[in-house]
Amino acid sequence: MLVRTLKWPFIGVFIAGALHTLVEAVWPDLQTFYTPSVLGVIQFGFGIVAGYLAVRNGGNFLTAALYGALLGLFPLVVQPINFGLMLGRGLDAGILSGVFGFSMMTFGSLVAGALAAGMNASKK
Repeated sequence: MLVRTLKWPFIGVFIAGALHTLVEAVWPDLQTFYTPSVLGVIQFGFGIVAGYLAVRNGGNFLTAALYGALLGLFPLVVQPINFGLMLGRGLDAGILSGVFGFSMMTFGSLVAGALAAGMNASKK
């Protein structure tokens, strides 16, 4: 269930992150647009997908929260290096962005997990 649930959200996050890094490396002035709060909305969306799929694939609300947190480990690990060091924003900014990304993905999975679990409960 874990792989079936997180495969596509992870692939999406990976492609979005690679595209973001490429675009910002080519046009550094985009730093002012790609702020953590803007990226947080995208990460929230990926958390929603993970939370919904967790319940749809047989899990429950807690599974959705756990899978959202697992998906959130990706920005927590990658952003200090990518966002912070490679793109020149500094390690502190990268760590802060990673923690923010982790929390946004987890929050998104909580929202979708609650919705999907509630929908399942109302069918019974």
